[in-house]
Amino acid sequence: MAVDSLFDALPKETRLRLSELPSVVRKLQSDAGKIRQRVALLNDVVSKTGIRVYGASDSASDALMERGELLERDFSRARDMANGRLADAVMALETIRLDLLRLTAGAGTLDNLTADLADARAVSEEL
Repeated sequence: MAVDSLFDALPKETRLRLSELPSVVRKLQSDAGKIRQRVALLNDVVSKTGIRVYGASDSASDALMERGELLERDFSRARDMANGRLADAVMALETIRLDLLRLTAGAGTLDNLTADLADARAVSEEL
């Protein structure tokens, strides 16, 4: 179930206590979308970093190949970092969704959700 519908199903008093939840979730969803785009771009760049050298001396060829390998490592590192941030955002969103499910089923507590919401807000600020 979507976070919005789970939130809307909560009692009014609970929704008031969790009033920032929808904006934190929307921010995380937006951040996750931007990160997905960045990962796709970096994947594309990494796939295109191969350098082919024709007619260059061995030393020039080696230097260009080394530079290409450094670029590929840099882009791969950036992609891996972006994937890590994406995983953090998705995990925060899923934790909130599960907390909302638990709360609506009577198996969770508002304190747990509030703590996880604070963690999600921190993740969003880091992104």
